[in-house]
Amino acid sequence: MPTENDRCVTCLIPKTTRNIDFNNEGVCGFCLNSDHELLRLGNPEEVEAELLNGIEEMRKKGEGRKYDCLLGLSGGRDSSFLLHRLVKRHNLRVIAAYYRTPFTPQDVDDNVKRMTQNLDVPLVEMPLSQEYHRKVAKKIALIWKKSPTATMASLTCAPCKMLNPEVFKIARQHDVKTIVFGVNKFEKFQAGAGVFRASAPKGVDNLKSILSKAMILFRRGFSLVVKNPSIWRFIPLGFKASFLYLNPHMPYFRLRYRDIHVFNYFSHTDWNEDECDNALEEIGWKLPRGCISTWKTDCIFAELKNYMFMKSAGLNLMEAMLSNMVRDGVMTREQALERLQKEGRFSEERFSELERILEVPHNFFEREIPEETAKS
Repeated sequence: MPTENDRCVTCLIPKTTRNIDFNNEGVCGFCLNSDHELLRLGNPEEVEAELLNGIEEMRKKGEGRKYDCLLGLSGGRDSSFLLHRLVKRHNLRVIAAYYRTPFTPQDVDDNVKRMTQNLDVPLVEMPLSQEYHRKVAKKIALIWKKSPTATMASLTCAPCKMLNPEVFKIARQHDVKTIVFGVNKFEKFQAGAGVFRASAPKGVDNLKSILSKAMILFRRGFSLVVKNPSIWRFIPLGFKASFLYLNPHMPYFRLRYRDIHVFNYFSHTDWNEDECDNALEEIGWKLPRGCISTWKTDCIFAELKNYMFMKSAGLNLMEAMLSNMVRDGVMTREQALERLQKEGRFSEERFSELERILEVPHNFFEREIPEETAKS
């Protein structure tokens, strides 16, 4: 792990990060570029009014129907927090759509069942193939091991993009007119196909930004195929994951499901970590065994993907998130460094479980986990 002096003097970005420049004072391109201000939502009163308008619009669309909205629930911290918000704060009639991936821990599955029961929210499970998901992730992980690139690391999550069309199908089946997603804004950082950049298209969810990211994914994916002929079989999946199903705002969904509105909750309100923790305690969410951090607890594969980015791009995803929180002013650099000492490391227990699921030998990915971390 880089030392404090090996990082941006303002945030936590390591000086080893690919394609990121630092000025003579040691400030990284992220901090020098004003794009990071996209995370700031503006005047609190105006932001709150915008959120409440969105909630009322959901309620109107739900009039005469059984549900006001559908929530894509992963069982992780943010989607669970959002479930609490929609039911407890806004008194909405919610139905939840859930997919237990091959990398979903049993503790997360238990959390999902417990929370939805406690909140009296109907739960619909998505009929996707866990075995297909596992095989694709394994094949791409094996290719990455032979030729580690950040682009290949991004491709490992292509099967997860198949969730988006399923969510729309479930909404249509249950006559729900609003789908709610909740992406923690601090997890949004300027990256395209595994390449971190100090600039990004303006507007996180606007069409231009979405298509720009899709083009980046396609170009780098095509280059990847040329260099690795063994992944030709994944071209159809890659096309769907980048151009059709990349996120719920893609033109494909806008055209096919014109009557269904997509609402990204945390684009209209600030995400507060203390409020999140209190809500999770209230609805019975428990930290899964083996987790060092509350980040990405719903997916064991996230442990490997984080490692892939660290090895390929010189920056792990926890460093990126904490750096965003520092830039936004919700914590100091010193506080972020302290959290990184634990949360920026890898869980040996989760890594071992992942290797069991992928059916590869122990320590197959040759990670280096400090002894004190392995014991925690």
